Amino acid sequence: MQIFKNLIIFIAALILSTAACANTEDTAKYPEKTINIICTHGTGGDTDYNAQLLAFYLSDKLKVALEVQNIPGNNGATALNRFKSAEPDGYTLLATNTSALACAEATGISSHSFMDFEPVAVYGKQCGENIVVLASSPYKSMDDLLKAVNRRPNKIKIG
Repeated sequence: MQIFKNLIIFIAALILSTAACANTEDTAKYPEKTINIICTHGTGGDTDYNAQLLAFYLSDKLKVALEVQNIPGNNGATALNRFKSAEPDGYTLLATNTSALACAEATGISSHSFMDFEPVAVYGKQCGENIVVLASSPYKSMDDLLKAVNRRPNKIKIG
């Protein structure tokens, strides 16, 4: 847990320096109000868990409230779009994962990709990516899915 706390201090410094670069006139006062963290996924998952933990520890370091706003839908694209339209004032952060950043544009559900965002920190780690299919699909194993992809190249875009 100490490693995570040290990481939070580092993230706080990054957020403060990012805000400083954005508007040097307001740097001395920052932060002076609640910071909103838009989370690309619903409550209870690893993305939300890491965002909540980040908010908990950063609020102590920054001396302001950090509120996590979960905006699930479209594998994060709904939240990505909301974040991209927010005022770039240092009071709105994005908590997301690699799947949302990589898949939103690739699947056509958003025009935003990872190239449209400036990361300030990697603050969590998940156990790995998942490949899932509908229970009603003909694929019952990874081997079944790989065979189908090889039989029909460029037809199965994402699993």
